[in-house]
Amino acid sequence: MGGLWSMVLPVLSDQKNPNRSPLMSDIAQKVEALAIQAAKTEDCEVVEVIYRREGGVYVVRVAADKLPDDQGQERHISLDECGSISRQISSLLDVHDVIPNAYHLEVSSPGIERPLIKDGDFTRFAGKLVEIRTYQPMDTESGPRKKFRGTLLGLQEAMVVVAEANGEVRIPWEQVAKAHLTFDF
Repeated sequence: MGGLWSMVLPVLSDQKNPNRSPLMSDIAQKVEALAIQAAKTEDCEVVEVIYRREGGVYVVRVAADKLPDDQGQERHISLDECGSISRQISSLLDVHDVIPNAYHLEVSSPGIERPLIKDGDFTRFAGKLVEIRTYQPMDTESGPRKKFRGTLLGLQEAMVVVAEANGEVRIPWEQVAKAHLTFDF
């Protein structure tokens, strides 16, 4: 198996990745479950788990962040919390013998351009500036395009709604290939 191949979890839809390896999928799901268990001990959530082979080495990347506080205010993960989660995941992976090969484990924050993956992300981050890419070009007033940038209005009836400069765009959930927060600097 040459080249680069990966499994990213959580995925928007299993139908979006029909060619992924069942073994990679099974391992990624187990890694995600253990990562969630570890993150909860630090009052954090798992944003994304990536399990892939890079140049002959398996890499597990976990992006985690603090859960909002009781008033719904966003909080951010610290370096110490990332370290704690990393140690816990490493221990859990060893105990459960989830990954059959040697691997590198990386735990970090999701970064300033946090990916939006779960449907709840599209509600939680409503009002924020986002960038969205679609699988197929979508017809718009300015012609077909796959890239959208604007203020996220939310997820309504399986449509991601974004306010752009020219008006509101409704993107079918199943067409979202990638979405993340973005900022104007």
